[in-house]
Amino acid sequence: MHSRALSQAVLLLLLLSLMVAGSQAQITGFTAEVAIRSVRVGDEDDLGVQLANLTYSWDFHQMRFDYTEYSEVHSFDPAAAEAQSSPDLNPFNSQLIYRFGSACDDQCEFEPANYVFPVLYGGSDPAVYTPTTTKKTFPRGICTLQEPTSSPLVSSYLTEVYLSDGGTICSFATDTGIEVTIVSLKPATPTLEDFDPPTRCVCQSSVDVILVLDRSSSISRLEFVDQKLFVEQFTAGFDVGANKASISIINFGASSFTNTYMTLLE
Repeated sequence: MHSRALSQAVLLLLLLSLMVAGSQAQITGFTAEVAIRSVRVGDEDDLGVQLANLTYSWDFHQMRFDYTEYSEVHSFDPAAAEAQSSPDLNPFNSQLIYRFGSACDDQCEFEPANYVFPVLYGGSDPAVYTPTTTKKTFPRGICTLQEPTSSPLVSSYLTEVYLSDGGTICSFATDTGIEVTIVSLKPATPTLEDFDPPTRCVCQSSVDVILVLDRSSSISRLEFVDQKLFVEQFTAGFDVGANKASISIINFGASSFTNTYMTLLE
């Protein structure tokens, strides 16, 4: 009886250890210190090795790289998770990469992110990776090279992925020519605010903007409505006020005149 009880205890401990290992594999949000190396030798964008902080959230389909002088946010529509589970739907809807600096005169840029959001953890359902026999030593220990499956969640953005035995990311390479090595990693639950890109670069200098509208007889009423719609959308990006942005509208036709106030109903 004593031997049977001992065997049951050992079995229970084994089941518990498997449960813990399974929970470790489901770290879907984290912050990490990373070393990023360009592998495009001779490329004009080859910056060598850069240190950065990476914030990742599978739940929100967002990830952010914070470098010394600028940040880069890979911003995906959170609802895109549904699109990514079906090859019949476009998985690239409303996905952008934002790049912006901390200085006032730094440019804010964005471009489409035409790839499936990358799975940077093990134990996903459906399975995205299966381990190979290739192992490599990283700052976080010995990790295993993963073989991508045929899951629709597999991202063509990733060309190489190494995971730890616990299912956390050790290193990944992308088709843009960079290798990202995880130096340290902490499980986290990022919020959407952690990934907020700027709507525009806000500076303290003032600006004067003059818009010229064609109100001649060659412009139909509907065409003039289109002009006013453009004005509305264009001026929405300015902070209008004293010592900020000043906007005026000049109309021309048989004669010209300036609007001091104009509504969409005019």
